[in-house]
Amino acid sequence: MSLFKRAINLTVGTFEVSNLDIAFSVTKTLKPEPNTAEIRITNLSPDHRKTIQTPKRLPVRLEAGYVGNLASLYLGEMRSSESVIEGPDVITTLTSADSEDPLRKARLNVPIGAGHGADKVMLLLVNALGVNPGNSQQFINLLRDRGGAAVYGKRGVISGHVKDELNDLCRSAGIEWSIQDGHLQFLDLNQPTDALAVKLSSETGLIGSPTVDNKGVAECTCLLIPQLTPGRKVSFETPTLQGIYRIIRVEYSGDTFGTEWYAKVQARRPTLAENLKEQGL
Repeated sequence: MSLFKRAINLTVGTFEVSNLDIAFSVTKTLKPEPNTAEIRITNLSPDHRKTIQTPKRLPVRLEAGYVGNLASLYLGEMRSSESVIEGPDVITTLTSADSEDPLRKARLNVPIGAGHGADKVMLLLVNALGVNPGNSQQFINLLRDRGGAAVYGKRGVISGHVKDELNDLCRSAGIEWSIQDGHLQFLDLNQPTDALAVKLSSETGLIGSPTVDNKGVAECTCLLIPQLTPGRKVSFETPTLQGIYRIIRVEYSGDTFGTEWYAKVQARRPTLAENLKEQGL
């Protein structure tokens, strides 16, 4: 993959921008909290500035990468917009969050009986949250196969914020959940997604040497690679660090007219099951 000739495309509502100075900061994590983005556009047209002044939650899609290899970097909804004059330029700043309204507002109040196992409860919660179900069906099936009726066997009602209920269920079942670009993502605790590992070395865009803190969290900076998503595996191939890690946080920063075009990654070793798989055991 060529890591030269930057390319970008921003879509807000129904309009697209690709030929202006655009700077952005995107933060994605494995936590069940909204991923966020801040995007600065220089000299957006008056008509487009007027469009984004609507109180509606316009969709925001940011694609970035390199000529011939543009990929989705972020998908969310606009929180706010503000335009200010800086010298001869008009700078418009957008803030955005991924699925913030469902996470904050979705509630459920339904009776459940002894026949509602954890799988049926997860299905209720996923439907009530109202976002793309992502890979939820895979984990609903796993909960059914594992047998989770005892978790809810004596409870009479599920009432409260869907996010809190889903946190409780996943914690009891050894599952993690988050929302990535409008899609629910469930993972077994401390396990990565099934996607192939992204190799990180000086030849593939790694800048400097990765570090590892006393909690086992590896941190590195590399050129912007859109495939570095929370939960995905990275394979470090450096003199100081080798092996498979799982991304727990990524911060993207870019500026089409500046020097920024980086990804700052935090990653941790998967748990024993994945380590054994890595070794072919």
